[in-house]
Formats: sequence, structure tokens, C-alpha cells
Amino acid sequence: MNPANIVFRLRSRDPHEAVDLGFKFARRWWPLLVKLWICVTLLPFILGLLIFDNSVWALVLLWWWLPIWERPQLYVLSRAVFGEVPSLKQTLRAFPGMLWKQILPSLTWRRLSPSRSFDLPVQQLEGLTGRPRTMRLSVLHRDGAGSVAFWLTIVGASVAILLMCGQVLLLYMLLPDTVTLSWKTLFDIDLLWAVTGYLSLSLLGPFYVAGGFGLYLNRRVLLEGWDLELVFRQLAERCSRGGEHSAVSTKPSRMSSGGMAALMLAICLFASGYPDLSWAETGTDAADDGQELYTPEKAQDDIQQILSGPEFRRKDVTRVPKLWKDWLESDTGNDEGDIAAPPDWILWLGQNLAKVFQAAAWIAIILVILYVLYRHRDALLAAVSRGSVVRARPALTRVMNMDIREISLPESVSKAAQTLWQQKKCREAIALLYRASLSRLVNRFPLRLSPGATEGDCLQEVRRLNKEEISSYFAKLTRSWQAVAYAHHIPSQTDFQELCQGWVSLFESGGLENVGGVDSKAPETGEPHAS
Repeated sequence: MNPANIVFRLRSRDPHEAVDLGFKFARRWWPLLVKLWICVTLLPFILGLLIFDNSVWALVLLWWWLPIWERPQLYVLSRAVFGEVPSLKQTLRAFPGMLWKQILPSLTWRRLSPSRSFDLPVQQLEGLTGRPRTMRLSVLHRDGAGSVAFWLTIVGASVAILLMCGQVLLLYMLLPDTVTLSWKTLFDIDLLWAVTGYLSLSLLGPFYVAGGFGLYLNRRVLLEGWDLELVFRQLAERCSRGGEHSAVSTKPSRMSSGGMAALMLAICLFASGYPDLSWAETGTDAADDGQELYTPEKAQDDIQQILSGPEFRRKDVTRVPKLWKDWLESDTGNDEGDIAAPPDWILWLGQNLAKVFQAAAWIAIILVILYVLYRHRDALLAAVSRGSVVRARPALTRVMNMDIREISLPESVSKAAQTLWQQKKCREAIALLYRASLSRLVNRFPLRLSPGATEGDCLQEVRRLNKEEISSYFAKLTRSWQAVAYAHHIPSQTDFQELCQGWVSLFESGGLENVGGVDSKAPETGEPHAS
């Protein structure tokens, strides 16, 4: 995407204005977009009509695959706005490559996304998936753009339904008087609703895709400063052209006769524009000449005269239709027998809409329950594990391939570590302190660790204990161990002595019991408590 070749004016736009810009794109390349839509969707729609007994299912299947049918239209728009309008043949050749790109998520959990047209460029043009796609969308949806994309989908669906009903009404109005057809019969013609739905999607599809693409372009302009980049490029080109013509002629320029005439005319006009003091006439002189002064009382009289004129005595007459007037004046307490029964088609429509809304409500309730369970899954699992029967777990003997059994440690860990340090075995000394610390903590606290836990997992579990002294020492020891093990950075003598003194104060001098929260019956076999 080269902003220098863009076909519209680059500037910051409101999200609603960006959608309107997308609609202008759809109107500009309307013939190509509609031809492309027909070439891609007509054959699947006809096959659906032939396969299904109920023609409405063909429309439903076509609607469900809208994220796939919209990709060729975005392909055209993404190139047309940069001055390269692809032909129909080029787009159809490129369609198979777009078809299978992230087709499973597009037709399953992303299908009902209310911002589908806004999110489609991130998937198709940027090719992002997974967490990068989620982070990119979170940035693009800021500043009200996501809300506008949501309402674009809602309004688009509403307009599509109105277009379907409008086409059926138009057909009903065009029927000759000799044909007697009830409303309920119209609702029973499945093929009619399938065809009108296809036409509605054909009319609105380009506008929906272009509106979302306009929102996407506007966010790119705001976030990446395309307008500023274009201005800087123009300035650079202007400076380069100015360098080529930097030689200035030293000959005095001669003014043309037309320019001289214009200059003389301007001088005359400005010279005659200054008022002369003799033109000013004071109020005293006017009074001496017998002229009447315009006093505030005179102004008030003129205002009252104007307000009493016919212009301010106009009466507006509001006419109410007779049918409306009868409804307003009718007594709602009359007999129920006077109220006409609604037509059958209204009853049929109400019953079916009630079923649809009921199903949608149940689906929404189930989704909310599943979301709440997923959001608080950790708390629920912890509650279930606390209420369940405690099962004996096998003792944890190795973490990160380190033997953390008590019997594998020397009697005095600090002295053994200092001996290794004096023998220039710095890595073994730090490893002994780290392994011994893990052994003591695992055997005395309910740490939920696995044999494949990393240093970060161990540190996180230690911080869960909410014991500041232990967490601080273990964090410092973890940093020293990672520096030695991965960066081959040996700590200083002072840092090592502080680690040894911290080990002695916590684990050898009874400091662990003084911290609080220690199980006095901690097993020496290294079996952790069940959390």
C-alpha cells in the first residue's frame, strides 16, 4: 500500500464519515463489484435451490457463507483505492487463493461477529492469526470504530430485511385485480423469499464490505499517519525539483504593461479610499440644520409598529387525518366485539417471530452462562478441589531435572555452597542453593508444581504464598541462577555471600517457622499437601 497512489483525500475522519467514504467506494466501482458478486454466488445459490426442498435453506446457506463471498469484493477495493483496479478475470483467478485462508474460523466462531466487515481486512490483507490478530483488532476497534462497525452490521441486516419485504410488497401491488392472492399465501412461497433475499444481499453486499473497509483505512490513516507521510513525500519532491533549478537569473525583471496598469489602478483606489476630515459631520451640525435625531423612544415605537404588523399575526392550521382522529377519539372501553380481528398473516408472523426471539433468548442465556463459567474457571476449579476428597499425591522428587529430595542435600547447604564457590565451581554453588530452596519450600508449603515447571512457574507459586521475606529471597536467588545458567554471568562475591546469609536465616536458623503459615507437621519425605 503506497499512500502516494491513493485515490481519495488523506485526512482524519470521524468513524461515521469513514463509513460514508466506503459507501462512495461502492458507488464508484459498483458495476465491477456486482458482476463479481453474481459470478461468485449465483452458481452456489442455484445449486442450493436444486438440492433443498425448501428454497429458504439455499438462502440461509448463502448467507452463512457471506464471509467467503465478501473476500473478492475486498480484493477489488483494496487495490482500486490505490489506483490499480483489477479486472473481473484477474479477481476470479485470485479467488481460489482467498477461499481457503482461515475458512474454518470464518464459518464457525467468527461467523456471527458484528464487526465482520471491519475485521476482514486484518485477516485477508494483513494475514494475521491468533494472538497478533486479537491485539491488532483491539487497537483498531478503539476511538469508537468498533461501535460504528457493530451498528453497520445491525443497520445492514435491518435494511436487507426491509428490502426483502419491499420487493414482496411491490410484487403484490403489481398483481392484476383478477388474481386473488392472500398475504398468507405470499409467506408460503419459499422461492419468492429466497430470490428476494438473494437480490437484497446483492444490493447491500458491496456497501457493507466497502463501509467496513473505509473504517479500516481511516484507522490506518490515524494510527500510521499516512496523511503526514504523503505531505513529507510531496515536500521532498518539491525540494528535489527546487535543487535542480536553484540558479537564479541576475538580470532585472521587466514588468509587463498589464502588471504596471494593475499596480497604478491599485494605488489610485487606495489613495482615494482615505476619508477627508471635511466629510465628517458632527451631530451638533446636523441638529443646527434642522434634521431630526433618531432617539431610543422613536426606535421603540418603530419596533412596536413592526411587531403589530400582519407578519407576526400568522396562524398555523394543523390538519389531522380522519382515521387518526377516529383512533384518538375512540373509547377503548367499548365491547371487544367491536374490535376487528387481525389478519391471519399477522398472526402467523407473530407466532413465528415469537419462536425466533425465544430461540435467540435461550441461545443468549446459554452463551452468557458459558462465558461466566469460562471467565471464572480458575476460581471454580479451586472451589471444587477444596470441597473434594483430598487424595494422596506422589511426592515431587524432581523439578527442571533437579533432585529436590531432602536426602539428596548435604547437611549444611550454605557451607557446601561456599566450599563449591571457593573451588571456583560457581554454577554448582548457585545451583545447590536454588535446588535446596525448592526442596524446602515444596516440602513445607502447598506449592502446585510439576516436574516440567520453569523458573518463572516456581517463582509465581512462591509469590502465591503472600510471604514477603520468602518471595524476596527466592526472586533474588532465581535471578542469580538464571544469570549463571543461561547468560554465564557469575555474581559477585558480595551477592553470593548475601544469598548464603539469606539461606541461613530462612532455612537453617528457623526463620521459615517465624514467617508464619508453615505446617509444623511437614513430612520429611517431601510429600506436598494437596491444594
